[in-house]
Amino acid sequence: MHRDYRGRGIGKALLKKGIEVAKRLKAKNIWIEYLDGNNVAKHLYESLGFVEWCRLPKYRKHYGRYGDSVKMLYVGDGKK
Repeated sequence: MHRDYRGRGIGKALLKKGIEVAKRLKAKNIWIEYLDGNNVAKHLYESLGFVEWCRLPKYRKHYGRYGDSVKMLYVGDGKK
């Protein structure tokens, strides 16, 4: 998300709507991916019910360096 729009709840609202649509369509799984080190994304996804599912070491290049790609699986209320 562009820095001018961060912290306004837009990303969270979009993810909530995406989860809602996926459930309505009876999706078997919902997963999301982020680059390790993006703690803002990690905490957002965790707050919505995603848990780390797997890591792909040095999978993505970002600003000239390779980093782990972290995949998260939606478990909703089942995470506790």
